[in-house]
Amino acid sequence: MTTSKLNRVPGALFQALSKTVSSALSRINSFEKIEFSDRFYLVIPRIELTLNFMTVDEVSSTKLSVDEATELFKSIKTACEQNGIAEFKMGELSWKTDASSEGQVKIRYKTPQGSAYTIVERASVDAAIANFTQRFGLS
Repeated sequence: MTTSKLNRVPGALFQALSKTVSSALSRINSFEKIEFSDRFYLVIPRIELTLNFMTVDEVSSTKLSVDEATELFKSIKTACEQNGIAEFKMGELSWKTDASSEGQVKIRYKTPQGSAYTIVERASVDAAIANFTQRFGLS
């Protein structure tokens, strides 16, 4: 490697690092903060979850806040506990959980991008509820 190439590496590295730091600092402004002072604070990122639903030819996704996902999981849990049907609507998302059949759960999902229907094993749904509850809580 020649001397001129060596001199360019730190500059390129500095530029990349500068862009990363700048990007990180701009994101801090979009997060909530608990401030001790203007130079000492706790940053709370805005967490959102992406609900993905795959069909044969495409993937549909919808962004949900933790609160919205919690409400969705509450409706799924209710359907499973009652061995019945529960519906969840939030904005343009419509979700229907039918847990009336033994051993399986039927899920119907609609968004402006499309809709889908699937049948899932009850044990998998129970595991998903437990996983969500462990990570985010479910009252």
